[in-house]
This record gives sequence, structure tokens and C-alpha cells, in this order.
Amino acid sequence: MENKAISIAVIALIAGFAIGFLVANRLNRSELESLRSENARLKEPPANGEENGATLSDDEIRTRIKKADDDPGNLEYQRNLGIALYRYASMKKDVPLLNESTRLLKRVLEADKSSVDANTALGNAYFDIGYFSQDSASYAVSRQYYEVALKQRPDDSSVRTDYGLTFFLQQPPDYDRALAEFEKSLRSDPKNEKALEFTTQAYLKKNDTVNAQKALDRLKTARPDNASIAGLTAALATTAQPAK
Repeated sequence: MENKAISIAVIALIAGFAIGFLVANRLNRSELESLRSENARLKEPPANGEENGATLSDDEIRTRIKKADDDPGNLEYQRNLGIALYRYASMKKDVPLLNESTRLLKRVLEADKSSVDANTALGNAYFDIGYFSQDSASYAVSRQYYEVALKQRPDDSSVRTDYGLTFFLQQPPDYDRALAEFEKSLRSDPKNEKALEFTTQAYLKKNDTVNAQKALDRLKTARPDNASIAGLTAALATTAQPAK
């Protein structure tokens, strides 16, 4: 029993580490430059007091949102600002601002329900709301948008992996469904390290050490410098020990 308790503790620790890596991956795509580039593209003058640091003022943000609200028919502006705000809000872990981004992006869908960019961004925004707020219901909402995007681009490995992660992270989790989606992702991109990481995680959660080892071996081959390999290896070794 002692070994079993240690196993559960280690798996929980590694899961937290891997999920942190997941968020870091998302934030790498969500740099402040996205919002600043959007501002420049729209040829807006910078707000007073704009700094070169990693934070925008509330006035800057509200100015852009007000422009969107004053011209709701400008769908290009709604889409670009909505995506930029989503990225910035994710970097800041700002749930209220994530909700603002969804409001703008939904305007785009009112005109074009099949917009891949808007559906993907909405899926990502609700995913992050679910993660930051520990709100399982938001994962179900994110799936609705991911599913529309995947109808248009079924081989998008990144979106497919995030779709699978909604099943992994929801409460209660559905590891079998998550694994099915990760496998689809890996058919499109056999080296998708996030899919490989969480395939390993899902099998560990199921106490399937044989398939966990296979997934971990694939990760080692595809991405030998992946930061989670050491932790996953330790978790697998602990899980494989017979309980006393």
C-alpha cells in the first residue's frame, strides 16, 4: 500500500508539471507582441503611457475594446482583436479578459459560423478559462468550438490535441476518449510532443504501464530534449512497482 500511495503522489506531481508545460506551450504562442502587432496593423496610435514591458494598461485595452463595440460590423477587427486579447489574457491568466475575447469572437461567428480561426480561438479561450478557473464546464464549451474547427481541418494536430486534453482535464476525466483523440493527433503529426506527453500521462492514470512505456519511448525518440521525460520516467518506474 505504501508503494501505491507513493505512486499516486508522484503521478499527481508529474501531471501538474506536464499541465504546466501545456500552459507554457500555449503562452509561447500568446506573447505580448501579438497584441502590439495587432495595434500596429490597425494603425492605432499607442495609448499614453504605453511601456515596452510585458503589461498593457487597462486604458489601452479598454480603448481597443470600445472601438470594437462601437463598430461591431467590422468583423476583421473583431476577429483580430479577439484573438490578440485571448493571447494576452492567457499570458496574464486573466479570466475576465478571456471572457471579453470570447464576446468579440462570437460576433465573428454570427456572420460566419464556420470560421476556423474564430472557432479555434474560442476553443482555446474556453479551455484556458476552464484551466485557470478549475471549471470543468468550460472544457465542454471549448469542445463545441474545437469540433467545428476540426470539421474544417480534421488533420490539425494542435487543435486535435487540445480537444483531447479537454477530456483528460474534465472532472471526471475520460482517459479513453482523450487517448483516442491523441492517437488521431499523432497520425497527423507523429512527433507532436504534447500528444505524446499526455498519452503517457493518460496510460499512467489508467495504470497501464505497458502502453505508458510505449508512449514514453515514442516521446524520447521524437523529442529527446523534452523537459518532462525525466519526471515521466520516474512516475512510470514507481507505478510499475508492485504494491506491498
